[in-house]
Amino acid sequence: CQVPPCSGEAGFKVAGWFELGLAPVEGLRFDSRVSVMATQSGFQPGFREEIRLGVREGSHVAVGVEYLADVGTNAFFRLGWGTVPGLPMAATVEVTGLPDSSRDAGVRLYYDIAHALPNGVRLGARVGYAARNQAVAGFTGGANASVEF
Repeated sequence: CQVPPCSGEAGFKVAGWFELGLAPVEGLRFDSRVSVMATQSGFQPGFREEIRLGVREGSHVAVGVEYLADVGTNAFFRLGWGTVPGLPMAATVEVTGLPDSSRDAGVRLYYDIAHALPNGVRLGARVGYAARNQAVAGFTGGANASVEF
């Protein structure tokens, strides 16, 4: 039995976005993001919408949706809390088609914790579990760093 040679080309997806947040009253915030992604099929649009009750770095409830053309759609519900000073935490449930909209929808549950350093640097960690079906599932984790100015 001979295996045919691979004829597919490597793909790429590079994106940028503009985000705007509006808080009409204390404790209520609407975040909107418009994105543009360069893929092999050309430039593609995307968006993200989030409604949050409470404080981002403290106790809050948020719900949102994100869509990226050629990639998929993601909807989420997040419960955040700031009961430990300097260590905001959150638990999030997502129903997602990312990163491949042609596959079955998946469900993710993850927990985030972060710590802000005095110079605007924020360090975070994430652990969770994700599943598309009984055969495609497993634990996930990661770390992040960001700079706010």
